[in-house]
Amino acid sequence: MTDMSIIALADEARLILQSAFRKDDACNGMIVLPGRWDADRGLVDLFIAGVPDGRSVHPKGAWMPRREDVVELVRRVINSRSRRWDHARLRPHTVREDWWSPIRSEFDFIQSGPEFASGWIDLIIGMSGWLAEHYDGHWSTSQLKEKFGGLRFYHNAGDQPTNEIVTVGEWLSEFICEECGSPGRLRKRRGWYRTVCDHHAAEGGFE
Repeated sequence: MTDMSIIALADEARLILQSAFRKDDACNGMIVLPGRWDADRGLVDLFIAGVPDGRSVHPKGAWMPRREDVVELVRRVINSRSRRWDHARLRPHTVREDWWSPIRSEFDFIQSGPEFASGWIDLIIGMSGWLAEHYDGHWSTSQLKEKFGGLRFYHNAGDQPTNEIVTVGEWLSEFICEECGSPGRLRKRRGWYRTVCDHHAAEGGFE
């Protein structure tokens, strides 16, 4: 573990949250500070302040997820990312080829394969870990895919906690690179939308 690793991961959390709340004046005073590193649990206790509870309202009128849920899922995503962290290169280790198998094995409700790139692995792990805390054993996923640049997490659960977590996960996917998991944003190339970081935007010719 190095201090630089903790700082780098805290910076990623800050960039994702800044993008997610960029049109929310109530979050202008947001502060994201490094937490601590636990040998078994990775980065924990990430300090995030200045984000009031409640829902943001998009200028176009669309309802956003609850701010506190966005913060909670970002914590979980960064924690998952930290457990794959290469301290020498200050980035996660390369995702293994069978990256989906451990996810499907760990979470009973995951009954479909991924139709998106592996950059969203930590988003899915963060979502699934949170969903597992509310899982009643009676629902499953039917399709997990990218659509219009964002994650679509189709399932047959009907309870509000599950629906809220899925909503925030789908929302947050538009600020996390589908290719590598770094902070990103929704971009366009000749009518094709993808959420990618600056590097993969340049590589793929996205605006």
